[in-house]
Amino acid sequence: MNLATGLIDRDPTPLGELTLERVETPAGEIGYQISIDRRYLMGSHGCHSERGMAPMAHERLRREARDLHVLVGGLGAGHTLRAALDLPGVTRVVVAEIGVKVAEWNRRYFASFNGN
Repeated sequence: MNLATGLIDRDPTPLGELTLERVETPAGEIGYQISIDRRYLMGSHGCHSERGMAPMAHERLRREARDLHVLVGGLGAGHTLRAALDLPGVTRVVVAEIGVKVAEWNRRYFASFNGN
C-alpha cells in the first residue's frame, strides 16, 4: 500500500481528471502514482501485472517473433512499454494515451522506474 503525500499535477481528460501524486511506500521508498477521479490506476511501485502483460502476449504468438509491431493501450508509468521494448523481435511500439500530460509525467517522474 502506498501513502499519497502530495499532488504534483492534474490533467482533465474525456474520461475524468488524471492526477499525479508523490507517494511513500511502507518501506519508506518514494515514488509516484497516477489516479483518475481519485481512483488509483498505476504507480512506480508494485508494477508486476503491467510488466507481465507484454511477455504473456508474446508467448502466445502463433508465428516467429520477428519484426513485431506492438500497440500498448495507455502509457501510465511506462512499465508495459518497457516490457514490450525488451521482447525479442519487437521493432516498433506505438502507445495510445488519452492524457496529454502522461507522456510528460513519464519522462520527468517515472523514467528512473521504467528504464527510461
